[in-house]
Amino acid sequence: MPIRPSRWFFLVSATVLLLVGSLSGNPPFSPLPMAAAGNTTGAEEVQYGSGTADPLWQKAVALAARNAGWIPGLAVQRVEDMDGDWQVKGVEEYWIRISPDSSGGLDHELIKAIKDGKDRTEKERKKAAEEERKADERQRKEEEKRRREAEKRGEIYVPPEEQKRYEIFGGPLPFDPEIQDSVSVRRVTATDPPPGPPSIAFEFTQPLSRERSLRGIAWLDAETGAPIEGRFAPAPLPGRVKEMEMRMRFTTTPDGAWYPTELFIRAMGKFLFFKKRVQSTLTLSDYWWKEDDDG
Repeated sequence: MPIRPSRWFFLVSATVLLLVGSLSGNPPFSPLPMAAAGNTTGAEEVQYGSGTADPLWQKAVALAARNAGWIPGLAVQRVEDMDGDWQVKGVEEYWIRISPDSSGGLDHELIKAIKDGKDRTEKERKKAAEEERKADERQRKEEEKRRREAEKRGEIYVPPEEQKRYEIFGGPLPFDPEIQDSVSVRRVTATDPPPGPPSIAFEFTQPLSRERSLRGIAWLDAETGAPIEGRFAPAPLPGRVKEMEMRMRFTTTPDGAWYPTELFIRAMGKFLFFKKRVQSTLTLSDYWWKEDDDG
């Protein structure tokens, strides 16, 4: 199976986990008011049961399918520790090169790590290598447990190497063609559209599991249907996280390529009398095309 770069939730997942890890000891993801994702002043009477019902949304889905092979070659993440007035008091930066590996998957190389102006690349590389080793061991034990349980139930076990679709990307964006039956979408009138061409706002709810979903607003180019910006958050939020704002920007190149270029997250959590405020910007560039495994 191909790894679909339209499945950008791995970026959201990684960044959310990084942020909420310092805010809460609970599993990530409490109900989110839609106003947190975008202010809407009204909605059309018709609410569609699935994303494919609206013709403009269909254009976005088709565009995502055509551009499924784009992979960012460089991901730069800037994480800022904020004070009570949302002024920066500490900064960490991570530069990650993403390239194809020998097995048809993706290789992630940490090329630079900086904390408050000090180079921590080698220290972070060693830390990442040890964490990867421990993660591999945990995964090996977990997969063996799943294999035995599947055999007991008389089911066919699919090993992880045959599940490349989810090897890197933790889940899809709401435009992914293969999840349209589960995405709820309706057009809304939003008061704060993103810069760019005339756009149409869509409020969406995208289930991730029985307990979790993504909720937010996506703005599509009014003519082409190309997604311009999405503002969303997981629901429910972590128990100690009180606020979370997430914004993803997309670009369409002159030759028709489309992909995300920036993910911004701001979050505030509280534990007893202590508050923690963090924000993160993930910038994606140097895109390259990855062919499907099927050719």
